[in-house]
Amino acid sequence: MKLVDRLPAYAWNGFAVALGIGGIQLLIGLIMGSHAAHLALCGAVCASLADVPNTGPRTRYRVSAAAGLSVIAALAVAALKPFPVALGFGMMAMAFVAMMTMAWGVRAGAVSFAPILSLVFSMSIPESAQAPWEIVAWNAVGGVAYLAWSLLAGRVLQTRYQRLALVETLRATANLLRARGALL
Repeated sequence: MKLVDRLPAYAWNGFAVALGIGGIQLLIGLIMGSHAAHLALCGAVCASLADVPNTGPRTRYRVSAAAGLSVIAALAVAALKPFPVALGFGMMAMAFVAMMTMAWGVRAGAVSFAPILSLVFSMSIPESAQAPWEIVAWNAVGGVAYLAWSLLAGRVLQTRYQRLALVETLRATANLLRARGALL
């Protein structure tokens, strides 16, 4: 059996995420320049946090939620950056909303971390470097570009994910039967 055939679903997904982020940075960098690529990369990285091996509709919901919360966090920082006290309260409110998404369980952890990471990325950009609306716009472009990539990659890898899920189910069943046989 080849090593490639033995890779788990999360490894395949990791390769797809890395290719997507690198491709978005390369494409935007070639078209709009490296500064725009770095700004768009913030949105793509935040959206990619929620990309896990899953079905198409679930991927769409998770990645779009992460991208949307990331853009909202970037917009809040852009609007409140000139007012430090208001920015502090805005950060507290965004952190509260982000942590409230954990009400959906541990699987929402990546989605809840996306706006926190977006806050960090947005606050690290110097004030004079770019107009605030451009930062938010590039964040949105990166998030939407990554959403499109994740849906395409998920469609391509769906057969592999299904095969790997079936193999893991059969292995777990065999292990359970062995354990039950050892008891008898």
